[in-house]
Amino acid sequence: PPEIKMDDNAAHELESQAATSVTNGAHIYPFKTSRIGELATVNPGTDLTVVDASGKQPIVLLQGYQRRGSEIGRA
Repeated sequence: PPEIKMDDNAAHELESQAATSVTNGAHIYPFKTSRIGELATVNPGTDLTVVDASGKQPIVLLQGYQRRGSEIGRA
């Protein structure tokens, strides 16, 4: 059978293009899971709205929900 070579070149190319083509008001969708400290996890496909694309990394607006049963209890 043919041997399949797996690499992540396409993902790196997509990441590179996304870094240079983002504008304010654009909707972007991550393709890998990201953590925002202990605050949240951003899953692939989450709709993020760019609010400031002027810096090295865009500042985005995340509107979401909290999954039932994932509440943090504090004593």
